Formats: sequence, C-alpha cells, structure tokens
Amino acid sequence: MTQMITNRRGAALLFTLAAVTIIVTACAALARLSVASSLNKSLSYKQSICRDLLTVADAPIEAWLERDSHAVVLAPDATEPRVEVLHDLIHLDGVTLELHITAWDQFGMAPLSLTKRGSLLRGTLPEQIIRSVDSRRSTPGGPLGLSPGLDLFDRSNPYPQSPTTEPRVFGPTRDRASYGSGKDRSAPALGALVATHNPSPLERGSRTRTSTPGAINVNTAPMPLIEAAMRMAGRRGIELIRDARERGEPAPALGEPVAEPLPNAPRLVAASEAWSFRIDVAADTVKRSWWAVYTREQGGWRCVQRLTITQ
Repeated sequence: MTQMITNRRGAALLFTLAAVTIIVTACAALARLSVASSLNKSLSYKQSICRDLLTVADAPIEAWLERDSHAVVLAPDATEPRVEVLHDLIHLDGVTLELHITAWDQFGMAPLSLTKRGSLLRGTLPEQIIRSVDSRRSTPGGPLGLSPGLDLFDRSNPYPQSPTTEPRVFGPTRDRASYGSGKDRSAPALGALVATHNPSPLERGSRTRTSTPGAINVNTAPMPLIEAAMRMAGRRGIELIRDARERGEPAPALGEPVAEPLPNAPRLVAASEAWSFRIDVAADTVKRSWWAVYTREQGGWRCVQRLTITQ
C-alpha cells in the first residue's frame, strides 16, 4: 500500500522546487552552527542541524502548497493520495544532509467521522485500519472528533512512510549507503487512508466537528473511495473521473445526479484545502521525522498541527 505513486501516463504532478532555495537556506543554517571542524562531527551539532532542517522545510512546503497543490492529479490506480514534494541530499561542510518531504491529501482520504459503522466509506478501508479507529473511538476520555491527530493512534504506528526514492544530490559525490529516510512497507498506515483534518477547521466553523461530513477530492483519492462517496452523494460518472485521471487531466468534481444524497454525504471537490506532510531529515546518521498538517484558511495556508514521529 506504500508503493510510490508515480506520474505515469501523463499525470500532472508539477511540484519540483528550485534547488537554489534549499541550498541557500541550508547553508545559512549550517553557517550559524559551524564553529569548528571538530564540532561538525559531534552528535549535538548534528541534532541541531536536524532541528534547523525542520525550519528549512517550511519554505518548500508553503511554496508547493501555493503553486502546485491545486493541480495535483494522480493516476487512477493510486492507492494513496500521496505526492513526493522534495528529496534532496546535500554534502556540505563535512556533513551529509538529507531532506525528504512527502505530502498526503487529507481530502483524498476517508474523513474520520465517516469511518463509523453504516458509512459506505468505511467499507473502502482495510480491516486493520477499521479496528484501530474503532478501538480508539471506544476509549474513554472523549470522542476522536474533539482533538484529531495521528498522535492519538501512536500504539498502532499510524504514520505513513515516505517512498524509497533516489534524491537529488548536491556537492561532492559520496557513498550514501547508510542514508535514506523512508522504506516502503506492505501494510497500510492509518495516516495514509484516514483524514484527521477533513473537514478543515474553516468548514467546521462554530458547529460541532462531526456535523460537517467533509470532502473527497476526485483527483487524488483512491477510486474505490470516490465511487463510495459518489453513491452517498447520489451521483454517477465514475468513468469520466477515471478517464480524466488516466490522461493526467483534472476530473470533473460533480457527476450526474441520479438519487437524493444521503444526509452525511461528503462533498465532491477537484482540489484540496488540507494537506499533511511527512518531513524526514538526516545529518549523517542522525535522523528525525515530523508530521505536519496544513489547511487553507481565508485565502492562505497555515500549519495547524505538527507532531514528532518517534517510531
């Protein structure tokens, strides 16, 4: 389930960032910390670099959200709404730096509120994911909808892995056998299939968090999820969506109405207002990872959650 989603058959994934921006920012972070060559080899120095790289990651994420997120179209056989944003390897000042950023579309997943029994979207999820959500939902201390986040599911290792890809390399060529931020796994992760921020905060407004059913992006969601959402919405036209995505073109968000929509039917949309990112950084063998969620609010993107990945 964590196989790399590629832009084959012309899928329009235009999200490569200018290398100069990353290198200049990384150099600035290193220059501030570089006191002596001996310090470069210390564990504390490399841990500091990793923290700085987290700050560096904000710039390419925000640029990608503004420039490319609205135009993402995944192939119809995509099993996760996943896009690789950036994967760079930089040899600088005696240290090998790695920055790997992968995005998951929150509107390309089943909203957490629609994973309950009786929902058609529930049937599109693997059994182990359903068991994990049901187990946490029944835990005393309040419903999941009050404060959603993958940290609520830490025991089930909910964070999806970044795909195993070759990075762009800057600086002198060196052996990178010990590097690599993500390894594909066969088992699906909850954070790749269940949305914690769909509906987005702006949609929820002052109402209860479970009163708005959320949305499904027809250009990024797995096809079984879209088909279930269209049935709930009383729409047809799944083949038009499949054909458009096969050509790498944006699909129409609304199909032809054929029945009354269910009261909890999600909206069908062509672009997302909430994206989550796995940020993997490394300074030589010191590695750190974070999970960040961004939502569009009043015309701009804002980071609404940032979690440390400890697994």
